[in-house]
Amino acid sequence: MKRNFTILLSSLLLLSVITVQSQAVRKVLVEEFTNASCGPCAVYGPAFTEKLRNQAEHVVVLKYQCEFPGVDPMNAQNKSEVSTRYNSTYPAVPSQGIPYCAMDGNKYNGHIANLTEQLLINRAAVTSPLEMTLDHNLTEKNDSVAISVTIKNVSSNPIAANAAILHIALIEKVIKFASPPGTNGDKTFPSVMRKMVPNANGTTLTTELPA
Repeated sequence: MKRNFTILLSSLLLLSVITVQSQAVRKVLVEEFTNASCGPCAVYGPAFTEKLRNQAEHVVVLKYQCEFPGVDPMNAQNKSEVSTRYNSTYPAVPSQGIPYCAMDGNKYNGHIANLTEQLLINRAAVTSPLEMTLDHNLTEKNDSVAISVTIKNVSSNPIAANAAILHIALIEKVIKFASPPGTNGDKTFPSVMRKMVPNANGTTLTTELPA
């Protein structure tokens, strides 16, 4: 297995109240649920990847390797956080099946074939009430990472304590296998979620973010 250990950090904030005036430019978050033994994932995946590549300037991608419908060694390495993510946030995943994707949480949810580039373009035009700066430092042995996030409310209204949850994900840019690790023939897997920090439940912001 050939692996690219370039570390990508993806962060997102889930706001329970989003009636504030938004001002910050941001990227669209696309989360995909897939599996190395999912036949439809291999069929629809290339076109989906091409859409995301065409809009790479506006999109950040996070892929979860699920435990179903068949074997997936990438899921075996972090099964609990993947299952927590769909059970707590996207419970439709097991019932609707995969490949499944979500755009900015609830702005599109469903089969990856139906997420169009125009939807991504339209969503990229929507600004955010928050600005985030994320920094990280690797240890000499590259076996751990320190992450700091600075969040600034740039809207005209305060954001109440406990109204937002910060999620941070570590993504492996590309994983390449010499032979398919599952049964669908795929050997290359981009943007795979490896770890969520501190976990898949995220960190609730317990203090108010003033305007």
